[in-house]
Amino acid sequence: MHGGVIKIKGGAGPFLGFRMGDGAIYVEKECGTRVGASMTGGKIIVAGFLEEVMPTFTIDSVKPKTKVDETETAAGPFYVFLGDLAEQGTGKLFVSKALNPHLSIYEKYL
Repeated sequence: MHGGVIKIKGGAGPFLGFRMGDGAIYVEKECGTRVGASMTGGKIIVAGFLEEVMPTFTIDSVKPKTKVDETETAAGPFYVFLGDLAEQGTGKLFVSKALNPHLSIYEKYL
């Protein structure tokens, strides 16, 4: 993906946003593993459950909301991860804090 916005009303499988360079993907429900693999830019918003964040992403912050596009904002709070660092990526992965309490282990790095 190199631009535009994809809105997924349900869940998504593994490798969502593989080799993503720009644009935005918004998933309202759960996602499979390896989200954002080889991502170099853009943003992925997971409003549902995400089993794990790839180890090539680093936590950046917690945000109360994020903009999906010019007409829609997703309510958070969201954990914000940056990556894929293995690709020198600057992509952002927003993951629901409320639906992913197992990711709270990353908060000590903020």
